[in-house]
Amino acid sequence: MSHSANFLQSNLDCWFCQAPIEASHLTCPECASLQEPAAMDHFQRLFLSVQYELEMAQLERAYFEEQAKVHPDQFVGKTDREKNCAVAHSSCVNEAYAILKDPLKRAQHFLAIKGIDTTEAGDSLRDVELLEEMMIWNEKVHESASREGIDHELRLKIEKGFSTLSRTLSGSDLPQAVKIIYRLKYYTKLPD
Repeated sequence: MSHSANFLQSNLDCWFCQAPIEASHLTCPECASLQEPAAMDHFQRLFLSVQYELEMAQLERAYFEEQAKVHPDQFVGKTDREKNCAVAHSSCVNEAYAILKDPLKRAQHFLAIKGIDTTEAGDSLRDVELLEEMMIWNEKVHESASREGIDHELRLKIEKGFSTLSRTLSGSDLPQAVKIIYRLKYYTKLPD
């Protein structure tokens, strides 16, 4: 697990007039040219507080506001460089929205900001309890004549897992949150 994550670039220079610009600014204050998207986390990209719990209405509002500013249709009469910047910005905004909208990906991103990588299985493969649980669920799925009862039980388990994850992240028990994420990754893939 890595313990350092620095997503936001500090300052940049305008590609057109070379004036200094804060990384979070979309356009140059001197010449008004749209800039390349700066490296930043997805919460910053949508001007949201870095926290696991998000109101979906707030997320959607932030997404549409940012998308309206950078959508390529807004830059039809601009230079090719600005058009390319608009495409890049729009793509970054879409990615931020997709990740923050998904509670599992949002948790992983939240932990990445805290310097914890949950993309590798690593410790989860040494978690005997999780491995046993995975084997039991695999048997249930493969031996069940009807998926209806299993699917219902699995949905309840996933809902409970996300509820526990939310409480755990609010309480800052990050190692426990990582364990919950590994479980949820497994459970959300199980119906497939």
